[in-house]
Amino acid sequence: MQELKDNKNFCIIMAGGIGSRFWPMSRTRRPKQFLDVLGTGETLLQSTFERAKMICPIENIYVVTSKLYGELVEQDLPECRKENILCEPVRRNTAPCIAYAMAKIEKRCEDALVLVMPSDHLIVDKENFVSRIFQGFRLARREQVLICLGIKAAYPNTGYGYIQYNMDVCSQDDCGIKKVKLFTEKPAYEMACSFVESGDFLWTSAPLRLRKTSARCRSTSTRCATSGIRRPTSWTRSSPSTVRLPNASRTTSSSPSASTCPPTLTAALPASAL
Repeated sequence: MQELKDNKNFCIIMAGGIGSRFWPMSRTRRPKQFLDVLGTGETLLQSTFERAKMICPIENIYVVTSKLYGELVEQDLPECRKENILCEPVRRNTAPCIAYAMAKIEKRCEDALVLVMPSDHLIVDKENFVSRIFQGFRLARREQVLICLGIKAAYPNTGYGYIQYNMDVCSQDDCGIKKVKLFTEKPAYEMACSFVESGDFLWTSAPLRLRKTSARCRSTSTRCATSGIRRPTSWTRSSPSTVRLPNASRTTSSSPSASTCPPTLTAALPASAL
């Protein structure tokens, strides 16, 4: 595993949320990522940073947060380089957060492999998690892909996003990695029940592996800055929160909340053991 931890691996940790759903423990002044929620001796952010260190060098870890929390990040992560703590003047959710950090990474490494992680996940089996990340990296080294980490849906939760995937694996060399058919964000309860019963839906988790060049987008256009591909007009939304992908053999990717990103081959890596 150590041989895969090289200077072209980068991590982006998203740590700018206010943790409103975890109120009253989580407050605007100190949201949940800065709390030791389970009494482990580490805050959620510190635990996330430790996982990132298993994947890439410390100097390749970027933390994107709000200007309100810059000092809290510095206090929690004394190992993190100050120049790698990126403070947004205003919160604009996931896509601008990632774009901000990717712009910094681009200046350092043209062919970086980037892992995007939220700062508030609990992952007990760290070795299995890291093994799955490196499995995704191996595919991303060979192909221009976005790779989402999916979790086996245990019950019909309406607060999560879902990934439907093709049963065929991407290749024999990447056992368990499937091509994505559609994303659905926070479905109604009846729809969530049908997803769980179907057996080909996963909960989508925020971790994402990608090549730097597959994610570079212009903020004011749907054109990809590197490939010049525009979003196809054949995309259809089957509900306000669902993006259906038109080509199952070579699927395109979109996040319902960030549909300005260009189409690209996408794969889902099930991680039911996490």
